[in-house]
Amino acid sequence: MDFNTIIEKAEKDLFIIAEAGVNHNGDLKVAKELVDVAAKSGCDAVKFQTWKTEKVYCQERSIKPEYQKKATDREESEFDTIKKLELSFDAFRELKEHCNTQGILFLSTPDEQESADFLVDELHVPIMKTASQDVTNTPFLKYLGRKKLPLIFSTGAATLEEVIEGVEAVLSENEELILLHCVSSYPAPLEDLNLNVIPRLAAITNCPVGFSDHTTGVEASCAALALGARFFV
Repeated sequence: MDFNTIIEKAEKDLFIIAEAGVNHNGDLKVAKELVDVAAKSGCDAVKFQTWKTEKVYCQERSIKPEYQKKATDREESEFDTIKKLELSFDAFRELKEHCNTQGILFLSTPDEQESADFLVDELHVPIMKTASQDVTNTPFLKYLGRKKLPLIFSTGAATLEEVIEGVEAVLSENEELILLHCVSSYPAPLEDLNLNVIPRLAAITNCPVGFSDHTTGVEASCAALALGARFFV
């Protein structure tokens, strides 16, 4: 699926990505069930997250955010919490095959270079998505850009200036870029959404735009659609 095909699909019917993320809790069986639900719902793709914990988190210095504390053992370190959610590369090989049998596109967000290489070179994902935590990680953004795949860029927890800097880093390597407005709260309060950012991002960058919806309900996505979003996660 090339960039033009993705854009044409989004403009005609929207492009809907089911966010499986880490909601499998480190259990491959649950991850496959998430794929099944996404496929039955008619989504275009289902997206996970791929990383090696030791390459992303510091065991001694990582600080667990409040939303994680509410859902896990408050005394458990962020490193240990994240390690429990990590799926192996072998698990992702199985997930990719399961997605193929279910007729849904497999996607994943890489959080470091080894995982990006695995997703592109072995699993041959047609699209990659960045995490909001990497908006200012310009060396990594350029590394992903050099993969020459369509890249979906999530903009949560960043200023407009930081987003533009990140966009420029990607565009210096690869012009096939899609932007997602995102509010990094779980769930995101409606009063914090500022959906007017969507048309502004489109105007400033001339990139296709979408919405990474962390709210409950469908109202926010409907409003985002009216403001020009064509990609939804």
